[in-house]
Amino acid sequence: MDTQDRPLVSVIGAFYNIEKYVRRCMDSLLKQDTTDYEIIGIDDGSTDATGVLLDEYASHQAVRIFHKPNGGLSDARNYGVQQAQGKYVTFVDGDDFVSPYYVSALLRAMDNIPNRLVVSNPVLVKENESFAWKQPPEQAEAWTQSGLASAMCYEEIMPGAWAHLAPREAYLEIPFPVGRKYEELATIGSYLRTAQSFMVIKEPIYAYVLHEGSITHSKQVLYAQLEDCQFALEQFRQSMSQIDGLDPRDIDYFVCLEYSRMARLAYNTLDQKERALDLAQSCREYIKNRLDQLKSNPRISKANKLRMQLFVMNPSLYRFAFDVYDRFIK
Repeated sequence: MDTQDRPLVSVIGAFYNIEKYVRRCMDSLLKQDTTDYEIIGIDDGSTDATGVLLDEYASHQAVRIFHKPNGGLSDARNYGVQQAQGKYVTFVDGDDFVSPYYVSALLRAMDNIPNRLVVSNPVLVKENESFAWKQPPEQAEAWTQSGLASAMCYEEIMPGAWAHLAPREAYLEIPFPVGRKYEELATIGSYLRTAQSFMVIKEPIYAYVLHEGSITHSKQVLYAQLEDCQFALEQFRQSMSQIDGLDPRDIDYFVCLEYSRMARLAYNTLDQKERALDLAQSCREYIKNRLDQLKSNPRISKANKLRMQLFVMNPSLYRFAFDVYDRFIK
């Protein structure tokens, strides 16, 4: 393909056994208010009708569909980056959907500035919900590197790969870790460190669909997933600690928050129970040693301060409280 014919943006969507979501995702990607993009759909070895449904879109000029043996989300994304022809890359999970202004808003914020990272927060929707997108987002805001890193530590800005736009070279140089979950957590710090300017789109342009099948909402896991989370957190900690101006307490809070979540999963692992319980106890001790620091941090919400304190003081009540939350409130 001639350089002049290449699309400016490659939207990479990874799909694995999510046949019920394929059409909504792909249809939303085809309804963009710009044409300077391509859609790369990766069927990651699906055993249901996902691949067949994706092939229905292959006739669209903007769409390229690839089928590969199952290798996991990181492998599918890395493969998509290799196939991408755009100058910039953004990712979409196949069970989510996007605003008609998704690509144009990201491009407008990028403004053809080298080594820039553009991010936006998603809107969370339930499995069978739709979402009424507003008009095109207002002008994105310029942020500092440490400011964006700090906001991610407090989950004011989500660290997911979706709703981000970065040069393709960034993802070639820093691929997602193949064979591991929590791949976004493991890599976001490195993307922040290597980028030189940062823009944040405050209005949502991406819909993240909450459903029981997703990794982050599974209530029972194998011990290997806990190991993946530990690995990702260590990568996050190492890369974030190299960002000038970022308060180490910000990183520590994020680690504590993830440890409280990891411990809850550890109590419900399907294998290696003893190791999982030892890990949960280690997480508890880590947070206990920092509890006074956490309670005095004005940026931490009262709810999360209570969460940490309850986990340290009474792990059984902590688990019960979240079970009730999941059952009646969530």
